[in-house]
This record gives sequence, structure tokens and C-alpha cells, in this order.
Amino acid sequence: MTLLTVVSKIQYDGDDVTVAFPAPFLFFDEDDLVVILTSAAGVDAVQVLATHYTVAGEGLAGGGTVTMLTEPAADELLTIKRELAYTQGVDYINPNKIDLEILEKNLDELTMLAQQLNEASSRSLKLSEASELDELFLPIPSANKLLGWNAEETAIENKTSIPVANLVIDIGDAGKPVQVNAAGDGLEPDNEHNLVVSPTTLADQANTLTTTHLNRSLIITPTALRVQTLPSINVRAGDFIDILNLSSALKITIEASGGVDIASFQNGHMRLLALRDTPTTAAHWMIIEVSGGASPTFFAHRNGGTQINITGFDKIEFNDVGTSPGMDNNGNFDPATNHRFLPTVPGRYEFLVMLQWVSTTIVAADQLDAALHKNGFIDIFVENTVHDATDLNQGFTVNVPADGVNDYFEVFALNTARNTSSINGNYGVTWFSAHRIGNL
Repeated sequence: MTLLTVVSKIQYDGDDVTVAFPAPFLFFDEDDLVVILTSAAGVDAVQVLATHYTVAGEGLAGGGTVTMLTEPAADELLTIKRELAYTQGVDYINPNKIDLEILEKNLDELTMLAQQLNEASSRSLKLSEASELDELFLPIPSANKLLGWNAEETAIENKTSIPVANLVIDIGDAGKPVQVNAAGDGLEPDNEHNLVVSPTTLADQANTLTTTHLNRSLIITPTALRVQTLPSINVRAGDFIDILNLSSALKITIEASGGVDIASFQNGHMRLLALRDTPTTAAHWMIIEVSGGASPTFFAHRNGGTQINITGFDKIEFNDVGTSPGMDNNGNFDPATNHRFLPTVPGRYEFLVMLQWVSTTIVAADQLDAALHKNGFIDIFVENTVHDATDLNQGFTVNVPADGVNDYFEVFALNTARNTSSINGNYGVTWFSAHRIGNL
């Protein structure tokens, strides 16, 4: 039969389901096909006939089918190709009559072998038609060497460095990336940036960071309140700085190179990402990861469970974060003077307020108001109408942004129907809490 197609190889992506794959080209014997399964890591595994697959359709002009015994996975690649042996087993004896079918098959096999060589050649490196070289060989492999043309441009040889203009690139500069040089005609080590993240302990007195601190985890145990200034010169968009404050009592304030505070925290971890080259303000940095004190959280209640007397629209003086279950991981809640939460890390915060009114101080139809104030003004307001003496609980939750510098939050309450009422001070029914849930 004629051989009108040059196709002798086909590939399929696995899908965890399909097992039957067409081989759309002529082959005379099931052994003429080679089946290769390539893993997600790029490793080729030659499959074994009858062990991994079966073949049908030998001798058909339109080809046949390879059926895998196990379906190829979604991240695997299946290659089916025709590969004949480079032998000829037919002996034409004179003066015997020549079987034209056998002769045509032999011619088909010769054509198949030519296609086979062409397919292999198409995957090899070739010289340009304009090249005057007629033979080119690779040198014997040598560890940690590069391939390059010799000075005469007649052969490829192993090299330890490659000259670019007058620059020799040092390929062994540990831990540093390379960058285009100022002239734009070569590469050079970039000593201003780190290639890998490696933790380092930062001296307590090193308050101004440099580009040597970029893309590293900085471990700090301050001995006094500390301002940590971020670098600007040679900082590129996408660079980051990790800061871990190991002190549970002393805060680190992080500021941009222009002097604007970004955040303050203690006993926690913060990662900041540069949003632009040469960042100078707080808006040029983004907090992308926080934990511990870098993610302020508090739970405030009334010490001893004492009642809270309400005579107007009064602030609830939550005065305890130190007695269980109270907590304040970054020292951002003031339980003694202002009874307010002033987070020092910018972001969005989720607040939860719960109040329980004392039954003997309210009656049906009373209007009970509770509010979260931000910077002295109402941010969220909740009003409940009392139905009976058991309708005592009031609460709400809300997400609110905080700038991490000036914004503060307080809880107020009021019974609009009378001048005096009371709120149960027990921490199981009355509390004020918040935690950071994300960036602004």
C-alpha cells in the first residue's frame, strides 16, 4: 500500500480516565511501536508491551490503537511512535517470481526508516545553512563547566568563564543573583540583594536597615523601645523584609525611610513587601504576613465582675486584660485610663461586643443602646427594645479599618428610657474583644 503521511509519532496528555489512544499511522507489527510515559518531573519511562499496554490495528492504512492497562495521570505525557529495526529480512532469489506485495512492503519499510531518521534529526541541534563548518562535536563532559565556542570559532569546548566584552562573569558568587551591568553588555553579581532567605540575628543598635537585610528573616531582641527604619536606596519592588521581635515587653516601631510609622509590635513576626522601587513612605510598603504581637488581639472584661452603672450615654470601662480570660498580646488596650483599644498595626479588625443588662434595672419597652466608637464618634450603633425581664443580652460584631497610628476604639451604652441602669460585669456575659483579620 502507499505511504502518504509523514507522521510517525503522536503525543497525548493524560487525564486520569482515558486508556485508548489512536496511533494514526501505518505499522506492520505491534512491536513496531514504542510507547513512552513521561512523568510531571520530565522523566521518560519506556512502556513494555503486554505489561503496560496492548496494540490493535497492525497493517491498517489508517493506523491502530494503543490501549494502556493503567490510565495515564493528568500530569503525565504519553508518546507513541513508530520505530523499526534497521534490518531487512527478505531474501529475493533469482529467478523466483517476485511477490509485488512483499516488494511494496519493503519499500514502505524503507520509507518508514527514512521518516524515523528524519524525526530523530528534527530534534537535534543543527548548524545554519550559512555555516562553513561540516563537522562539529561536543567535548567530553566536565563537571561545573560551561559550553562555549573556542577563539577560532571552529569548535565547542568546556569553559570555566565566558568573556562578555571586557567582563568575566563569576558564576560562583554564593547566595547572590546576577544583574545586567551599567553598560548593558554583560552580567555582574548583584551584591545588594540576597538570592535566598536566611535568618540572621540583628544587633540591637542597628536601627537603620540596609539592602543587606532584604529578603531575610531578621531576629531582634530589643533592650529598649526601638524604631526600625526600612531601607530605600537600591530596594526594588517585590523585595521583602521579615522582622521577628522576641521581646514580650518591648515594642519595635517600623517606619519608612521618610520617617512615617508603619506599625509597632512586640513578641511577634511581621513581613513587609516593597510595592515600588526606592520606597520612602508607608504607602510604598505592604504588610503581607503577621503573627503573634504583630497581629494585635485583645479580650477585655470587668475585673471582679463588678456592675457597670449607666447614667447616660456612658463609656463601658473595661479594666482588665491581664486576668484570665483577658489578654492583650501587643499591649494595645488601655485598661487603666482611657479604656480603649489603639492598635499599632494597620489593617482591618473584627470587633465583638457583648453586654448583659441587670434585670432589676430595666423594664419592658426600655430602649437599650450600644455603640462602638472610633476616634470619639459612633462607628456602629445597635438598639434593642426590651420585651420582658429575660431579654437582657445585647451584642454585635463588626469589621473596621484601623490606620495603626491614630485610630482608637471604645464601647458606649445607654438606656434611653431611664437615667439609671446597670450592666452585669461578669466576663462570661459582658466583654470587649478584637483581632486583626487582614490588610487595609
